[in-house]
Amino acid sequence: MTGFDGALLILVESNGTYGRMLAQRALRGGAQVRLLTRDPRWYGYLAEDGYPALPVNTLDPAAVLDVVAGLRAAHPGPVAVTAGYEPSLATAATVARRLGLPGPDPDAVARAAGKDRMRVALAAAGVRTPRFRIATDAAQVRAAVADLGAPVVVKPVSSGGSVGVRWCPDAATAAAHAGTLLGALDERGAVMPHRVLVEEYLTGREYSVELFDGVAYGVTGKHVTAPPVFIETGHDFPVRQPAAAALAERAARALGVTWGPAHLEVKVDDTGPAIIETNPRLAGGGLTELVEWCTDHDLYGATLARLLGRDGPGAPPARRAGAIRSAVAPHPQRVTRIDAATARHLPRVRQVTVHARPGDRCGGFGDARDRLVTVAAVAPGAAAAAVAAQRGLVAVRVTTTSPEALLPT
Repeated sequence: MTGFDGALLILVESNGTYGRMLAQRALRGGAQVRLLTRDPRWYGYLAEDGYPALPVNTLDPAAVLDVVAGLRAAHPGPVAVTAGYEPSLATAATVARRLGLPGPDPDAVARAAGKDRMRVALAAAGVRTPRFRIATDAAQVRAAVADLGAPVVVKPVSSGGSVGVRWCPDAATAAAHAGTLLGALDERGAVMPHRVLVEEYLTGREYSVELFDGVAYGVTGKHVTAPPVFIETGHDFPVRQPAAAALAERAARALGVTWGPAHLEVKVDDTGPAIIETNPRLAGGGLTELVEWCTDHDLYGATLARLLGRDGPGAPPARRAGAIRSAVAPHPQRVTRIDAATARHLPRVRQVTVHARPGDRCGGFGDARDRLVTVAAVAPGAAAAAVAAQRGLVAVRVTTTSPEALLPT
């Protein structure tokens, strides 16, 4: 699946992982790409990747619809509309539906991307999730903790990359953290909904399940930092976890997420699997590329094909194993130098992604923005892949300032 000559891919906001990779795949296939964004400065890679950004208020679906309709009218070939940024997924799906373009059900996307709506829908369908409450003020948060029992996890109802997600040992901590989220601005300056999700903290191993058209094609073992934050620091693909895969398929059907890619996160404890997050999109953090290397299946190409109204082949079984390992800044500091040249030439290392540039702040966010560098490796077996990824990570040289050098800023 290689040819997209004459097509136009319109991204309603993006990111440096799956959004950027989808655009690069479209360009390699001969398509044009346009990025609609509130601020082109968020995307320092556009000049390198070779496509323009068009300023538009992407928080306004009507404004996005007007711009996309104009681009479609002016383009002689097929047009695809999607988002490379979690909060814009529902807007992109709505615009595609209004214009009669292929895409997922907008209501299903909104249910899956909204953490509170997802919890309510899955509970109604009898799909296990952590017990939860939705709170709009500190008193409701304290009542939720009393009901659920401490510790709990408090999170915004709309975010990606673990932004704003925090483990809280008691009601006071939970209420204080909720106060930083209710009606606050997200990482891109948009006002977050004035409600939070308070849920029981489940112990156990974490997995993600990758689906296409509602069918699970692989399960990934996840490595995350210890509470109070949950930053993904590693992935192992594939792992055998049929119960997690089956529950993810049930959840996708209950939400209506049965069109194109989906990335569901599952925790398995002594009771069994429970759905933690549902994302109606490709996996980020290099995981989609890892799955492609292990299966020889073009997932980005399959997604583009579906967006253009074509059928895409299902993913074959994994032929080899892959591992990802990431280094995370443990506290606030500033990057002065990252040297990944040695790591890139090590055996079985397929990709080294440097997330921070000299001068960037890192650490202290408590989410994916704290990642410094990620190494992906592929090998015939899982153990060899994990060893290769860890060796690659150790070979990267990172130099940062001390925390004191950042104060004040």
